[in-house]
Amino acid sequence: MPESLLKDEQKIFSTAKARAEMALRNKEGDYAIGFCEGIAEYNQEVFICVWCTVTDRFGATSSDCDKRIRISSYLRKKLERGELYENDIEEFLQNNYPMIYQMLIEKVLLSLTKSN
Repeated sequence: MPESLLKDEQKIFSTAKARAEMALRNKEGDYAIGFCEGIAEYNQEVFICVWCTVTDRFGATSSDCDKRIRISSYLRKKLERGELYENDIEEFLQNNYPMIYQMLIEKVLLSLTKSN
């Protein structure tokens, strides 16, 4: 069963943070990364919202998001039918914005290392 689509920016952020924390608990390493994709409405338009959270083994956390990506008409139709899932958004991003994850990781890691 695909992951349910989150439609609230705070829930998207919280899920990304929880994924990073869980990854750090489950694997040995200095950093863990959590992503979560969903949709958010701004000024009556629907956008894809991608949160990235990096947590280090000392408990420091940094997060950032990109919420400027307009939802495609294909994804909008799936949303209207209640058939849009997080993996649909992941696939759309990987096909159309392949550098989004790398850019977010770099931005968040830079912020985290500056704060330490």
